[in-house]
Amino acid sequence: MTRVFVQRFARPARDAHEMSVIRPATPDDHAHFVRLFPELGTDDSVPAMDHWCATMMPDTFLVEDAAAVVAYGYGQVLGESGYIRHVVVAPDARGHGFGRVAMDEFARRFRDGGCREWRLNVLDDNEPALGLYASCGMAIEHRTSVVRLGWPVVESLPEPACRTEVREPGADDEPAFERALGIQPRFLARLREQGVGVAIGVWVDGEPAAVARFAPDFPGALPFAARSPDLARPLLDAIRPHSRADRPVFQLVIENDAALTNTLLSAGATLKHRLAHLSGPLPAG
Repeated sequence: MTRVFVQRFARPARDAHEMSVIRPATPDDHAHFVRLFPELGTDDSVPAMDHWCATMMPDTFLVEDAAAVVAYGYGQVLGESGYIRHVVVAPDARGHGFGRVAMDEFARRFRDGGCREWRLNVLDDNEPALGLYASCGMAIEHRTSVVRLGWPVVESLPEPACRTEVREPGADDEPAFERALGIQPRFLARLREQGVGVAIGVWVDGEPAAVARFAPDFPGALPFAARSPDLARPLLDAIRPHSRADRPVFQLVIENDAALTNTLLSAGATLKHRLAHLSGPLPAG
């Protein structure tokens, strides 16, 4: 699964752009990724090299200062939106403006990709990061929750109030799910093209009503979206056969849906992170 997105920044310095060299990631940079990834503060396992190379490296860049890697950024072009997934600055490099350097590089890449806006998630109590993003023209749009649960929790979830059809959605189904559930355009296609996990869709009266992309090795689901909280159960019931017996606890990333989050928490899930989702117009070059 794409990782939970937590950024921490210090106050920018004026000379960071002059000091920095920005370059695309290569397979040899996985070691730098392994070193910096824990600074996200998510306590997630570090993606293995093969997974990183296949799903993250093509959208990752590194920031160097005096030939040393001091930061990395990972983000995706999704239609007209540029989605920042990771920004990490090494602890000993903070306070020199490298976070702002990374943001400027994202802006350049997203403009080149035809984006009109950019967005990201950040811990909602990370005041330095929120200040930086505000200076980049972003504002809080909604909240995102990351919850953890085991399969026994599913038994405590409400049954759906209506008849459902559950199956793997095809490529032609993805735009309808994205429109119905407020998912960024092309996000489901991007995950499918990268071979990330398995997709599960729920239809009610022939209309798309819930969807998830579950990665068994992580394990977890992103997105995990439903038009009503009672559809979480058929979605999770369909995911369960794809889970690993040695990974009994998994996590779900839920965007802008307090009712779904609260239903899962009431059934016994635990809140891992609460994030602020920010967006704004992409700055002109």
